[in-house]
Amino acid sequence: RQSVEKKAILMGKFRDLLSGQLDDFPFHQPANIIYGAGGFSGILAGLVTTRAVDEGFEHRSGEIKQIYGVSAGVLNGFFHAVQVAARRHPGLYTPAAQNALADLEAFIAQVTPKQIARFNLNPLHLWQGWANLNPLEAFLLERLAAYTGNKSPQELTFDELQLPFTVAVARRDGFTDFLGMTTPERSYWFAGIEWKVKSAPVVRSLIAGWSMNTYIQPTTLGDQTYTDGGGTFYDAGLFVTPVDGDGTWFRYHQLFQEFLRAK
Repeated sequence: RQSVEKKAILMGKFRDLLSGQLDDFPFHQPANIIYGAGGFSGILAGLVTTRAVDEGFEHRSGEIKQIYGVSAGVLNGFFHAVQVAARRHPGLYTPAAQNALADLEAFIAQVTPKQIARFNLNPLHLWQGWANLNPLEAFLLERLAAYTGNKSPQELTFDELQLPFTVAVARRDGFTDFLGMTTPERSYWFAGIEWKVKSAPVVRSLIAGWSMNTYIQPTTLGDQTYTDGGGTFYDAGLFVTPVDGDGTWFRYHQLFQEFLRAK
């Protein structure tokens, strides 16, 4: 509520903070974008940064490979990725998708708590979390339907939409799963296990990534139950390079494992 009331002031401060930080960024090269946590003020900071980043890539002909969203950053990442995908694959999207970021700005400008979450009055659900994200899910489904023209937006996956967006979600065991495009296959090695990016419905993935511990009841997808991606014991951003990097990290990891075995 405070972030919405002070939206203009906060975004002005974020523009001042960002000034000069991207002057030397290599916008002519491919890059990944990570939207991190930070509540609604973090979303506002993301909006400011996105405009600057979009302009940089457009003017210097670079490419956004993948956009990642963690916690509150899931909203920024989704709307940004829709706009990027609509430019690349106009046949998969309606003209409305070209203005996805403006839709997010309009939503944040007038959002109220009841447009995000609803208290769990059912005791069977209350013990899992005080509230659910049904209102936010309805809004996201309505937007995805408008962006794609599809009458069953709840079934759409990242691969079907060629949506370059990956959601970080926290598993019950403390590890992170990534939900997003699976073609070509995307994976990384951690703790002796190969972790693959999983296919999932777009909107349910967004809700899973926003299911804040204690406050919001967890989201079940397949055989896993997920909560807010910021709830894992490590920074999900550490794994972006092995999933969508240039291969250097894979070789370093391989050599490190060989070193450990030799020891």
